[in-house]
Amino acid sequence: MAPTTPTYDDVNELVADGVSPDVLDTLYTKLKSVGIEVITHAEVEIGQEPLKDVKRFQPFLLS
Repeated sequence: MAPTTPTYDDVNELVADGVSPDVLDTLYTKLKSVGIEVITHAEVEIGQEPLKDVKRFQPFLLS
């Protein structure tokens, strides 16, 4: 199975409405620290495989 990469839209689907930019920055930093690169849809279009199961990243939102 090919690895998948979450997009910013994937992450935003999982966070509550009204989450502050500081909280989102912290989340993206935490994802990056464990080797998860969040990409834009433009990057998906040039060859990255989009994330199929965004739910697997939900634990990062709860910690």
